[in-house]
Amino acid sequence: MPTRAQIAAAARSSRRELAVAGIVFAWIALGAGTDSGAGIWRQRLVGVLTWTLLVALLRGEKRSVRLQVGTGGDPSSWPDAPRPTNIGVRPGVGVNGSDRPTT
Repeated sequence: MPTRAQIAAAARSSRRELAVAGIVFAWIALGAGTDSGAGIWRQRLVGVLTWTLLVALLRGEKRSVRLQVGTGGDPSSWPDAPRPTNIGVRPGVGVNGSDRPTT
């Protein structure tokens, strides 16, 4: 059973994710409405501003990926997977000729 601290942390995280999603949605809606008849330099400016906004919103996000392995029905009980010894890319073997990462 989760503790009060875990529930509070999850609630804070959920509120932040909803705020980021709302801001991004509004930004895209405003950008799409004003960008359709704009010249190339205005489109580039909107692109730079969009990336700046996204980077600012995503600062502080965890940069790691957690891999777990297990066979039981409860993923919370699975142990961490061993760290990959090699990460590679197989060009062109994915869906529609896309690249496929391998570990």
